[in-house]
Amino acid sequence: MDYCVINFTTPGKSCSFIMTDASHFTSCSEDEERPHRYTCRIVGLIPGETYVFEIISEMDGARLNITVQTDPAPVTSLTLQSKGSQDSLEAVWTPAVGHMESYQLFLSHSGSFDPALTLPPDASHWLFRGLTPGHVYQVSVKTKSGERTAESRTTARTGKKHEHELCIAHAGRHKPLKTTYHYRYCMTYAYLNNK
Repeated sequence: MDYCVINFTTPGKSCSFIMTDASHFTSCSEDEERPHRYTCRIVGLIPGETYVFEIISEMDGARLNITVQTDPAPVTSLTLQSKGSQDSLEAVWTPAVGHMESYQLFLSHSGSFDPALTLPPDASHWLFRGLTPGHVYQVSVKTKSGERTAESRTTARTGKKHEHELCIAHAGRHKPLKTTYHYRYCMTYAYLNNK
């Protein structure tokens, strides 16, 4: 989030709102139903950053410092792909803008969650291994700044497990033989009676 809203009450008819960084645009408006109650919206802030604002009353010069932390921005373009793999999924994302301390990754399947992974701010991908073939998984990537977080989610399915058969059949009186193998081949053998 690149803005914040501050509400306060002053004893006078108006107040002056002073920021430590004057480059941000501030607009203040008085509550029509509650006199001397002001709402100030400050825009152009950096997501996940901490700011200190100073409010000064023009009536008596009273000062009040307020510390505000904006919410971090979520990652964007989050994808989760198997790339044909039966037991792995790769999460890829565009890093969040602004300030953040770390990313937290959560992988879930059918209501169960794997332990959270903590990655540095410059991370942009992660490969999950040892997954179950043909199952749908959900990944959650949380941008963390202080106690605040922003989340992005997406889902994907691992590749299905293929059953490959090697079948051996013959033209004699015996039953065909079948066994599981990595590829499918069918071979026919004819028994010859040499009498």
